Amino acid sequence: MPRTQQQRLDHRARLSRAAPTAYWLDRPDGPPAEPRLTQDTSCDLAVVGGGYTGLWTALLTKRRHPRLDVLLVEKKTCGHAASGRNGGFCSPSLTHGLANGAERWPDDIGLLQRLGTQNFNAFQDDLATHGIDCGFTRSGKITVAATPWQADAARSIQLTTSHLGALNEFCWMDLKTHDVPGTAAFFSTVLGWRFAVDEDDWRRATKIFAAGHQIGSVSDLSAPVYPPGTPAHIAYYLAVDDIDARTEAATAAGAQLVLAPFDAGDQGRIATLIDPVGAVFSLWQTQPFNRWLPTASALQRMILACPSPEQARRFYQAMLGTVPGCADFVLASGAEGCVPRWELVVGVEDPNAAATRARGLGQEVSYGPDRTAPGGQRLSSPDGLTFRIRAGTA
Repeated sequence: MPRTQQQRLDHRARLSRAAPTAYWLDRPDGPPAEPRLTQDTSCDLAVVGGGYTGLWTALLTKRRHPRLDVLLVEKKTCGHAASGRNGGFCSPSLTHGLANGAERWPDDIGLLQRLGTQNFNAFQDDLATHGIDCGFTRSGKITVAATPWQADAARSIQLTTSHLGALNEFCWMDLKTHDVPGTAAFFSTVLGWRFAVDEDDWRRATKIFAAGHQIGSVSDLSAPVYPPGTPAHIAYYLAVDDIDARTEAATAAGAQLVLAPFDAGDQGRIATLIDPVGAVFSLWQTQPFNRWLPTASALQRMILACPSPEQARRFYQAMLGTVPGCADFVLASGAEGCVPRWELVVGVEDPNAAATRARGLGQEVSYGPDRTAPGGQRLSSPDGLTFRIRAGTA
């Protein structure tokens, strides 16, 4: 309903005494002002500007180098500008949103996400360390579109966040094999993947790269941690926000718990389960920079072929509160095999050429029951590790 002239006047009257003052400073218990700098002085480090960045720089410097003389100068009042007049929210993004960052810095978005999350976590930790009661609550965010261009932006964000690697989507794979060199040689030849030891990982794990993106890791089943006779398989991980709650929801919905949630060092927490239709999967609560990135275009979708696809869909809905947007639940046939399992659909420039290379190495390539289905052709390594391939960006 349009506002009347009197309503507009009333609103203006209510705002007539409003002042552009930071809420956190406009209160009786606010900190007293520090004396002005009226003469020359010297120091080991001068920090100019008393916003979050300046204040935190001074604080971290004193923490790491207590003997240094640190001086912070501010023209007006600390926190008077964007740091204090921020609407009462803060975000871990350094790029004004994931969509903007992925578009402008696709090669660095993983690092930018990691640094932003580290910054956010450290900020929260310092609030607790110094007993700063600012009403901080770590919650989510709702984006509301009120104009067509905002709706377009919201759709762009949705497309960016609904990808393999996002929350509540499959986010990582680990190839567990009895023949690491043979597995690496096969997929390097057929799919063009690169296998290399991660020198920055204290475990010196073997990582898989496609078009410069980390897309997985490799585990040797001859290691003592694996029981003798463990068959070769691919472990797929679902990204979750609360692994204990999701594990509880999964078992309540009929899943079998194989490995209860445990701490995996600096990698987060992991649990392994078998869903009601018999497919094995793992849950992973970890930071976004450990997961698949939206720019890893070779990773297309996940497929679960099983006798009861609707039952499987309902289970993942109950466990996650949503159905993974990048997963397809399809009816299995004789060619799909007897044991339900998740499979990754990989995009390759020429699927037929990839299939020919696989056959040249002595491996069979098969189709699903419907050649137009999302999975396309299925190829298998000598150790029995399978992927679906279809035309797409590698």
